Amino acid sequence: MRIRGTEPIPTQLDYEQLAREAAKALDDAKGLEVTILHLGTISSFADYFVIATADNPIHLRALTDRVRERMAQIGAKISGAEGRESKTWVLLDYGPILIHLFSRKARVYYGLEQLWGDSKVIPWNEPPILASTE
Repeated sequence: MRIRGTEPIPTQLDYEQLAREAAKALDDAKGLEVTILHLGTISSFADYFVIATADNPIHLRALTDRVRERMAQIGAKISGAEGRESKTWVLLDYGPILIHLFSRKARVYYGLEQLWGDSKVIPWNEPPILASTE
């Protein structure tokens, strides 16, 4: 039995792993241009943005559903969501991780990668580098 309030506090690495899981879920659902931005100390409201583009409103809804399902499977709790009925933009708030899903036109319009140009792009789809055993 776990005593209330004794849950482990997620570390920065845990947040990065959650962002990577979200990116993988979006990629699995054929999200386009899936990107993770690590905001680090340049933001007071989020540590990571996960950004993806959808081809059309149906695809946008499918991306939203897929990433919400995956995050729930791994135990991430959603704090809020905006734009569920939108045809151009959805925001999913997982505390330190914000997931932005856009139509192509909206992604260009909002330009988050340019707006947060000082952030670090996290390569999420590369295989891990294995340490040498020599």
